[in-house]
Amino acid sequence: MQRDRAYYLYRYGTALLCWLPRSIAMSVMTVATYVAYVVSGRTRRMVSRNLRRVVGNQTSPRELKRIVRMSYASYGRYWVDLAHLTKLSEDDFGASIDEHDLVTFVEVMQHKAVIIALPHIGSWEIAGLWASKHGYTVNTVAEPASSEALTDWFRQQRDAIGIHVLELSGQTINQLLGALGREELVALVADRNIGGEGIEVRFFGETVRMPGGPALLALRSGCPLVPLAIYHDRSDQHFPVLLPPISLARTGRLRDDVVRITQDLAYAFEDLIRKAPEQWHVFQPIFQAREE
Repeated sequence: MQRDRAYYLYRYGTALLCWLPRSIAMSVMTVATYVAYVVSGRTRRMVSRNLRRVVGNQTSPRELKRIVRMSYASYGRYWVDLAHLTKLSEDDFGASIDEHDLVTFVEVMQHKAVIIALPHIGSWEIAGLWASKHGYTVNTVAEPASSEALTDWFRQQRDAIGIHVLELSGQTINQLLGALGREELVALVADRNIGGEGIEVRFFGETVRMPGGPALLALRSGCPLVPLAIYHDRSDQHFPVLLPPISLARTGRLRDDVVRITQDLAYAFEDLIRKAPEQWHVFQPIFQAREE
């Protein structure tokens, strides 16, 4: 029953946000996320601990509290963005995203297969929709939700904006290699480990585990591994930021190179997250070592 409630909450909550004018939907989510911030004491403290790693001890408790509150608001905006993506006209969509970095991406990669690696910042699906509108086939991987119905619903939401979702399984990497072989894009949200043992890396001064899949996929395919984040401002503008591709030079055993590349990706994520820590959606434990 609990799982069914989650499914109906997401399904009908998103339908309501989609039906409402964007400005009203944003107001509704501003209130909803503030209430969540107030009542979710345990989660709020965990988010605060995660963000403290980013902003450092020099940030005052009052400022950290503000950043945590803004991260809740940013997550609310994420859901409004996702609900309204399928409603955007070509003109509205073009006006909502600063395409500079994405156009540069197309020029540099020349429509060849690329692996995009993203942290949980802003509304990454906007980049997926942009790529779909520009002729790319976009593939991603998602962890199972709390029920099969909810997992299917999430998949349908991404399919509606041109993002093909693969289930995390033992066959996933071969499916992704096949997609890259067809010169398709692969987009992986990869700043926390969702399955398997993961790779130990240093991340904001702590030892954490991150998925080694992006590094292994890049090494096996030879395709560029490019860090990307999508930020937003207080208006409806979104700002993609692409960092240079991670070096895939072979320096030793495959396992050693996977570790090195995953660490380099973690450093790139640090750079992206520091640009706007209040837009990093970290509602799960990231830094396990001090929270056990």
